[in-house]
Amino acid sequence: MKAKLLLFVKIKLSDSAFKILFALQDNKIVEVSLEKNDLKNIIKKNKLIRHEKFDWHVNKNINTRYLLELTAKKEDQLPSVLNFLEEKIDVNWFVFPKAVKLLKEGVEKNFLQLAVQYISNGGIDESVIAADYDAEFIKTLQEKLTEDKN
Repeated sequence: MKAKLLLFVKIKLSDSAFKILFALQDNKIVEVSLEKNDLKNIIKKNKLIRHEKFDWHVNKNINTRYLLELTAKKEDQLPSVLNFLEEKIDVNWFVFPKAVKLLKEGVEKNFLQLAVQYISNGGIDESVIAADYDAEFIKTLQEKLTEDKN
C-alpha cells in the first residue's frame, strides 16, 4: 500500500511572518510504500510532527494521506533527500503557488489546498473540509490556476 506524505516546513521570517514550503518529489506529493516503511518510524527517524487531526479529516476510511511537518530555522537547512527506512527520495521545496502549479493530479492539488488552509487557520476549518475532494471544487481550482497563467 502506498501513502502520500505532504511534508512542509515553516521558516520564521519575523515575529509574525513565516515562509511555508512544501516538499515535492518529481512534481508530485512524496509517496512511500507502507509495506517497506513504518509511518511511526519515518516520523521518529526524520523528527517530523504529524498533524493527526488533519489526517483524520482527509482520510475517510483508509489512511493514505498524511500531513507531516519538518522543523528548520533556515531554508538552506532543508534536506534534498529524505531518508526513509528502505527508501531514499529526492525532493525539492516550493512555496504554495509554485507547488500547486507543478502538481499534475487534481486530488493532490486539492490535498495541498486543504493543507494550506489548515496551516493558515491553525487547525481544521469545517467549511474547507466540507469540500471533501468535491469534483466541482477541483474544477474551480484548476480554472483559477489556468486564469493565473494568463
